[in-house]
Amino acid sequence: MALYELILEQFFTEKPNLKSICLKLADQVHEACAKTAVVISTNPGAVTMANDELLHTLTNEDVIQQLKWEAQKSTNAMFKSLMKYIHRVESILYFVEASRNSDLVLHLQAGEALSKLFFALDRIKYKRLWPRYIADMHELKTSHPQTWRELQDGNISVTKSVIPFVSIGADHACEQLNRRIQ
Repeated sequence: MALYELILEQFFTEKPNLKSICLKLADQVHEACAKTAVVISTNPGAVTMANDELLHTLTNEDVIQQLKWEAQKSTNAMFKSLMKYIHRVESILYFVEASRNSDLVLHLQAGEALSKLFFALDRIKYKRLWPRYIADMHELKTSHPQTWRELQDGNISVTKSVIPFVSIGADHACEQLNRRIQ
């Protein structure tokens, strides 16, 4: 988080017009999440609507051009190595997000990014088995379309609550059940 804050501080110093836009959108998402935590039944789509507005703004062509800031700064070796590290951490965070949101597509995309990390960090078991797992998951589209649809519908994670971003991976859920039994 400290590295993200340093990079954001530098980014917003160089792009002050984006700071107000991003802060406004972040406040909207924060308010929607706070309301959802208090009374989820009144407006369960508030978080989704706030998130959609955030994504719509961030995919605006003018904003995208300004977000290419990283490519412009990549001539600095220290900046480049820092960003490589941050992108590695992002791969892990995307995988966690995929589990928490029961998002199959993000799970597979993040899994592919993690596969590169396993090779780079010489994680022997993971680098041997993980590419097979990703390939088998993609193969489900044709070999077991019903299973693929179930996973796409959010059954890739265990959801115990209607609150967004609290689903857990199946292995984690099994560990929780095992602990109850003991």
